Amino acid sequence: MFNFYVDKITAADVKKIAATLDRGGVILSPTDTIYGLGCRADNSRAIRRIFEMKKRPVLKPLIVLVSSWAMLKKYYFFNSRQESAYKKIREASPARPLSVILKHRGLLPPLLSANGPTGAVRITADKLLLKIIRKIKMPLVSTSANLHNQAQLSDPRDIIKLLKPGPALAIIGGRPKNQPSRLIDLSDAEHIRILRS
Repeated sequence: MFNFYVDKITAADVKKIAATLDRGGVILSPTDTIYGLGCRADNSRAIRRIFEMKKRPVLKPLIVLVSSWAMLKKYYFFNSRQESAYKKIREASPARPLSVILKHRGLLPPLLSANGPTGAVRITADKLLLKIIRKIKMPLVSTSANLHNQAQLSDPRDIIKLLKPGPALAIIGGRPKNQPSRLIDLSDAEHIRILRS
């Protein structure tokens, strides 16, 4: 397994990380919330591997990270009323990452959303993940790097020892906040629900 360090990553390294994802690999990396496991959001086999690594029931959906409004709207229904609600919620707590549940367009594997009509998505603020997503031109699956229903670990070395099979590569460093994002259900703009404040 290759290790990359956030403060030393070059453009060539980003290309290698993207190539690993394009081959169906799972990566471990810091995010704008916690250390997470990630893969291409269109690769069902890699998504299933994440479920296996975490021992997570497949009926529990995974979050998707996107790099822009345009990418979000490509994969999820998001109208002007929902956007207005999102911005108001975001302005109330600008420092806290915000994930939203929206109706998806059916362009990604149903395993991501547990075969349901909605999915969780976040426009990531993490600079490295933004570069990776733009390089692969595809949303990135993201989920906490821990075993299902067990405490989140903050040391990537402990995570690597715990997860079997392990990720294809690890990105070490950065300053993940070690707390999950806020989670708001905007799938019905008329009835906004705060699921995790």
